[in-house]
Amino acid sequence: MIKKVLFIFLFTGYAFLSKSTANVPVSAITLGVDTIELAVGSNYSFYANVSPSDATDPTIIWTISDNTIVQSDTNSVLALKPGVVTLLATSKSNSTVFAKVVIIVNYEALQKISLYSSTMTIEESFTNQIYVYYSPANASNKTMQWKSSDPTIAKVDSYGFVTGLNVGNVQIEGTSIENPTLIVTFLVTVVPYQTQYQDIFIERCLGQGYKGYFENATFLDTLKSSAGTDSVVVFTHLNIQTTLDANAIVYVYSSDSILLGNSYYHLNDTAQVAYKTEFGCDSITHYQIAEKYHDSLYTNIYINKCFGETYNNHSVSADFVEKHISSAGTDSLVLVHLFILPSNESFQTIEIEKGDSIKLGNNYYKNPATITFNTTTQLGCDSIVHVNVKYVSDTITRYIYVQLCLNESYNGHSIQGTYSDWFKTKAGRDSVVIATIEVLQLQSSDVSISLISGDSLYVGNSYINKPGDYTYIAHNWLGCDSIVRYHISLKIIGDSNGNGIIDDDEIAGDKNKNGIIDNGEIAGDVNGDYKISGKEIAGDINGNGLIDNIETLTKAGIRNEICGDKSGDGLISGTEICGDKNGDGIIQAAVEVIGDLNGDTQINNSETIGDSNGNGIIEIGEQTFSSVAKKLVVKMFPNPVRNSLIIELGSKQVSGTVVITNILGSVVRETSISSQNQVEVNVQSLQAGFYIVKVNAGGILYSQKIIKE
Repeated sequence: MIKKVLFIFLFTGYAFLSKSTANVPVSAITLGVDTIELAVGSNYSFYANVSPSDATDPTIIWTISDNTIVQSDTNSVLALKPGVVTLLATSKSNSTVFAKVVIIVNYEALQKISLYSSTMTIEESFTNQIYVYYSPANASNKTMQWKSSDPTIAKVDSYGFVTGLNVGNVQIEGTSIENPTLIVTFLVTVVPYQTQYQDIFIERCLGQGYKGYFENATFLDTLKSSAGTDSVVVFTHLNIQTTLDANAIVYVYSSDSILLGNSYYHLNDTAQVAYKTEFGCDSITHYQIAEKYHDSLYTNIYINKCFGETYNNHSVSADFVEKHISSAGTDSLVLVHLFILPSNESFQTIEIEKGDSIKLGNNYYKNPATITFNTTTQLGCDSIVHVNVKYVSDTITRYIYVQLCLNESYNGHSIQGTYSDWFKTKAGRDSVVIATIEVLQLQSSDVSISLISGDSLYVGNSYINKPGDYTYIAHNWLGCDSIVRYHISLKIIGDSNGNGIIDDDEIAGDKNKNGIIDNGEIAGDVNGDYKISGKEIAGDINGNGLIDNIETLTKAGIRNEICGDKSGDGLISGTEICGDKNGDGIIQAAVEVIGDLNGDTQINNSETIGDSNGNGIIEIGEQTFSSVAKKLVVKMFPNPVRNSLIIELGSKQVSGTVVITNILGSVVRETSISSQNQVEVNVQSLQAGFYIVKVNAGGILYSQKIIKE
């Protein structure tokens, strides 16, 4: 009996391994189109769909019949000249399988050209582009030749970019290379460059900021006129003064005190005195008061004076010693550090609108003039400021580029083109904004998708699992609407009439649609990949994911669904096992049970455990099978496994071997069992994937599939 059981398991394992290593050939290639038309100069990319999806070698070889008409780079083509060619997509592994597309190349002649605008205003040294309308839009040759009536005023390059050189007016002319009778002209006015620049220097103490900057920096800043328009571009140089932090020791007699800052300190005191630098920043000195044992006592004082002031007859910065008499009658020497702050004088230029005024010092000024007035610094010293007041220039011109979505507008403009909008400043001065507007067209696309029964597609905020046409409004990267139309079809292998379900005369998995399961087909294989996966169940003739207690009428006659009936003949025969839900020829512990006709992993109703042929009777060979199944309550965990696989063999200690093979049948691990009821196998070094674990213990063979993470 044991030999017979071993033969059954070995035969089943051989069938499993031989199937997993079989070559899967390419059966079909589709490109989605049979014929396309292209204009000279345009390109197109093809998408190839290779069947089956798990083909061993899906590589495609692309060939073109005439590469002087159409240039091919794998699946992308470029139309070079008028003509007709054929593009072939051939399987590398099977040259008899191919798909072809006829490409017709036409030449689209340029019929009309026009400009977005007939005028352009540009500042000296600035560049702007000429925008041209071409009709038809897909014309094969859009090359233009440009020339300027006076290149010393404004020049134009071959791409239509105009650069202002000197103040004046010039006419730009563009001629079509393909059709020289098509000519456009427009007037360019070059105006003076109006932006003014000025340098200012700002000093700040540590911790103080200026316009968001808290470290040394040089940056651009734009001053506003009283009318709110830009007038002066300033290069601001910011310097952050660091805080001076010093330590010092001063000496006093035990009965004396010393004046530091505004306070007196005695022996063994500590003092922290804050001073101000020339820029008004904090300077801190930490004093330690120590005992004096010799005649002279030294201390330091720091004096700041404004320019023109004196201290003890000193009028320039200097370090000197002053002598005092201590209370003990000894000399006390003071080191004086005198700093005379320099004279502060600055020059500024301010522009105002005609009719406006500006307050400088205590007076208001509304006419151009040069004013000098005195102010006071943070340290109380005099500061002289010279200000040149003048009027701003007459006209302010700004250029902007705007992209609009369909049905949007800018300043009332909703049509593509160049527009000039005039405004008035508070003083009545003209201000013009020249806007070039591009209107982005509504984009749409069609996507055809064939879903396998049970699959779904996530679109927008919902899942689609039914056939039909669905429209989804998306947004492109500019925020404009984009329409995507999904055409969903449902694909079930064996659904001959294409209605999305398996009818009475159809069988799920009948890939060649002949009404029977043959040529490697498996009953219940709804996605046609020649294996039972996902929610599929071997023997599920109507493809609903269940083993029903109903009879199904097919071309071969009335059949019952039986879990494990891969041939769909209503019987358990050959290498089939009643209860083998995934059709791999192996009864896997905890998920499959021998004799389980309805695939619910339980023995109920008319089912009999161990009934491998599903006839409801325990025959001689099946009794052994049943006893083996009961003895081999083998547990393998964890599954999936990362480091160590634990194999429990029940309460009885047995001897034997554990062999692990990959899906190609190659042995990757082998461990002996010596009077054990539990084995630990280290699989840490194995690559991630599927493996088969075979336990041969006590004359019994057991196989189970594991997943290595």
